[in-house]
Amino acid sequence: MNVRKIRPSWWWYVVSAAIAVVFATASLVFLAVLFVGEISGFERVVVPATDKLELSSAGEYMIFHEYDSVVGGKVFSTGQCDISNLRCSVKKQGSKREIGVSSFGGCSFSYEIGKRRGTAISRFGIAEPGTYILTGEYTDGSTEPRIVLSIKKNTLRKVVPAVCIAVACATLSIVNAVAICAVVFIKRRKAKR
Repeated sequence: MNVRKIRPSWWWYVVSAAIAVVFATASLVFLAVLFVGEISGFERVVVPATDKLELSSAGEYMIFHEYDSVVGGKVFSTGQCDISNLRCSVKKQGSKREIGVSSFGGCSFSYEIGKRRGTAISRFGIAEPGTYILTGEYTDGSTEPRIVLSIKKNTLRKVVPAVCIAVACATLSIVNAVAICAVVFIKRRKAKR
């Protein structure tokens, strides 16, 4: 009895699945590393208080209410409490002129990485790097709740393209895997005839 080998081998199904899994996983790992790096690079201050910020470059900065955070070994878990009467001001060290701080507005921007969760509340811009003084205080003079503000240069212009590239790579790997499966299926079916 002569056994006819059907070509291409069914192993191509495994190869196509491996391609999809490897590239989709690589895209997810890339995004996780990107976001963890972004979140860990935030400056954090506990308010109400006044604190120094070392801002390394000119540009727009975002202020987040980090409602789940750790600062100096102390855990803060305030939830998304009402901070509508929180006023933030920023000025360059040695200057009396305040830099305009505006509400974030527009779309919502939040993050949740590990034990840190936050949402954007304000933004401000600086013309030069240096030491800046951030004051966060409640307009009614309250000293509670004590919350964490995290400050980071607005990197959305860097993050959004990276996310798009990662999603495109994952999608293309899945489309490639489906195409390989389709070709293998059609060729194997023809070979069986």
